[in-house]
Amino acid sequence: MGTWGFNLLLRTLLGSRVGDTHGMKVFRRSAISQLLPEVVARKDLFDTELVIRAERDGASIVELPVVVEEQREARSSYLSRVPRTVRGLLDLRRRLG
Repeated sequence: MGTWGFNLLLRTLLGSRVGDTHGMKVFRRSAISQLLPEVVARKDLFDTELVIRAERDGASIVELPVVVEEQREARSSYLSRVPRTVRGLLDLRRRLG
């Protein structure tokens, strides 16, 4: 449910068409080398900002389904992450326009 809500915010606030910005990623260095210095987020939303910037830059994005089984406890509670994530997405929207 959390992922669904997060992706709804990405579509609504940022106009993203990417199915999910979290999880494993593989990039071509040539596709992201000029985008990396522009990424401002350094914590929770670093990967989200990078994927959104790549999408807006016209990079070809291919999504492959994988099954991931969490092996460790979350470092912070879900409820404490929600407000921080929403604030971060609103900041990202302001930065990207």
